[in-house]
Amino acid sequence: MRVKVCKPKEGLSGDVFDALKRGLGACPDVSFAYLPQVEVPEAAGEANLVLFVWLRAEAMGSMRSALDLISQIVAGALATGDFIDVAILNSVPELLVAIDDADCLVIDNEPEERQRVLDDARDPQRVPEALPPRQKWWWPF
Repeated sequence: MRVKVCKPKEGLSGDVFDALKRGLGACPDVSFAYLPQVEVPEAAGEANLVLFVWLRAEAMGSMRSALDLISQIVAGALATGDFIDVAILNSVPELLVAIDDADCLVIDNEPEERQRVLDDARDPQRVPEALPPRQKWWWPF
């Protein structure tokens, strides 16, 4: 299925966007987040805003609680009856380059992590940085 990602033609109002940015910026589970306009041509629907969040590695073990917290932040920022879709970007990293190219970054709590995953997404043949050698350690008894 093809997905068209672009910068939103009509974004959120300034107050709503600021509240969303503050909430996600303070969220301990979010590394970075984007808010592009997404359209699925085969679905014959209109383009909608989708909040894509990249979760910190520590949050991946409890995705449900991370998603609940993010949903609370979004619900608190939006007016009653309004909604936007939320997607975990870690689950669809193949969309990362297109989303980043749409220039719709909301927050970047971990710029180094964002750059690392973007580099990996742009060049899938890239060899990951060498891991430091394992340290010998001793049991405390």
